[in-house]
Amino acid sequence: MRTHSRQFVNELGNTIIVRVNEEKRHGMPGILLYVAGPDSDTELFITRQEAMEVLEGLSKVLKPGRR
Repeated sequence: MRTHSRQFVNELGNTIIVRVNEEKRHGMPGILLYVAGPDSDTELFITRQEAMEVLEGLSKVLKPGRR
């Protein structure tokens, strides 16, 4: 299974960890998203199809030159 992890400082000066893991849960292939900051952490498991929809939405909203 593939994993991507990154630590960075966001616009507010906070250190953030983002991790994306490809994994199966209950026999269903999907993606585990994990985001941790100074005061909280969030974990979300979504199916591969849901992940593709999120990716498409993010690519449309975050197009270069758009603010």
